[in-house]
Amino acid sequence: MLTFFLFGADAGQESSSIAVQVLEKNRTPLSFGFQAKESEYAAIGEPFLHLEQTMPKGRLPDLRATLVSYGITSRPDAPKDKTPLLVGIRGQPTPVTTYRGNTLYLKYDPKSHYRWSFSEGNAPTACSIVADVQGGQTVIGFQMKDSQGNIIKEPYEFSFFILPEIPLPATNDALSDWRIAGEKVDNALFVRQKAKWYGQDLFLQTYGGPEYEYARFKERVEFEGAGFNYACYIKEGDLLTDLDGEWRVVEAGLDSIGKSLLLVKKVGEQSITFDLWDQEGKRKITLELHKTPVPLSPIVNQMEIKLVGARSRKDWIAEIGGKRMLLRTDDWLLCHDGDCERLSETQQIDAYLSGDLKGELIILEGTQRVDTEICLVGGKVNESRTQITPISIPLFRSPASDKHANEQDGDQENLSNQRGMKQNGVSSEKNGAISRADEDDEDDDDEDEDEDDDDYI
Repeated sequence: MLTFFLFGADAGQESSSIAVQVLEKNRTPLSFGFQAKESEYAAIGEPFLHLEQTMPKGRLPDLRATLVSYGITSRPDAPKDKTPLLVGIRGQPTPVTTYRGNTLYLKYDPKSHYRWSFSEGNAPTACSIVADVQGGQTVIGFQMKDSQGNIIKEPYEFSFFILPEIPLPATNDALSDWRIAGEKVDNALFVRQKAKWYGQDLFLQTYGGPEYEYARFKERVEFEGAGFNYACYIKEGDLLTDLDGEWRVVEAGLDSIGKSLLLVKKVGEQSITFDLWDQEGKRKITLELHKTPVPLSPIVNQMEIKLVGARSRKDWIAEIGGKRMLLRTDDWLLCHDGDCERLSETQQIDAYLSGDLKGELIILEGTQRVDTEICLVGGKVNESRTQITPISIPLFRSPASDKHANEQDGDQENLSNQRGMKQNGVSSEKNGAISRADEDDEDDDDEDEDEDDDDYI
């Protein structure tokens, strides 16, 4: 306690002193600087100002530059009610596949380099997006929950927006791991598979019959597999999948779902455009196959084919490139590597059909009189099987034999003239008998030719 003395005097009075005692201030915390009884506070009455505790209103973060679309990868065999959408986070290599109306959950980590990421196993979090398709573009609906579970959808421009579409990076790990029949999938896939496209297969269209109806008016594309060649016959809109290391045309459904899918998008005059999807529809690339030039310098034109005789109407003796062989009027003759061979074995014909055996093919179709000569006729199929040229092979006559035949014809004509001058009195009856006898001799010669196959003509 402190004591103070105050001195003062009034006019005409004696001075006096007053002692004032001041209590020492209690040392209490600042928060309790004023201490009073509850009754004293109650006597004050109601306060004229009231404080109300409220939570701050939440606001959505802006993800318009964070989320990206890698395209609407709707495989042609996908169900109509499920359109696969590829959604990713900018800068992150792996996209996520979702479907229209499905929910994807996001998580935020301020310590992470990207900060935003997709929830592992799509476990529920406070932030979620729902993808949809409008006008061929991916549209995102974004919402977030606060600590009380209230849904935040403001501002509107952050809760509903169109995703920018960008191509899947070529360095994407998932794309780098994508392989078909051991070959890496990229724009050079057809080059590594040694694909060739010449055009339509006129050989099968002309000579194939009902068994090869599937090849009619379709493009023939040849591939080289692991130690074997094969061909696919395709048209615009066809679907192909990789089965046992080779492409095969299939129908959309059980044969295509879960496999890499190749769509023939467009067939042009000089190129074919394909769209290729992976097994899950997450990745798609476009492939181009350009028409392969038709080989020039036909082998058959460089090799001389001669018919030097016949055993019968169906068996002929030919000389090809200085080599003699027996040909029948329905033979297939394949010319390749400077040589010709008859395709008489089933294995040889199968090898030619599959493309393992290549060359120019001569298909004999019988005999026919051309001008004054009997010829073997048929068709010549070029190596790419895109052109068929009619051919006729006449019986070969050497220049010496032609000269000798001409001389004999001249002598015979002179002799006939001389006889005609001496025998003017021969009756027409005799001439008719001679004529009939000549015809009988010709018929006998024809019969001998059919019966005796060992006599060459």
